[in-house]
Amino acid sequence: MYKMQRSLKLLCCLSTCKYIVDHKWLIDSFTSNQFLDEKPYLIEDNEL
Repeated sequence: MYKMQRSLKLLCCLSTCKYIVDHKWLIDSFTSNQFLDEKPYLIEDNEL
């Protein structure tokens, strides 16, 4: 599993974004020619 690095960009993003997803979501969505549901691709970091 990918370990999220806390950075200024990430912390700024948290206040405006709905989901933080794995890059696989983008690849799978492109392959499907549609945006897929984000929930199976959510990245979780219990320390955030």
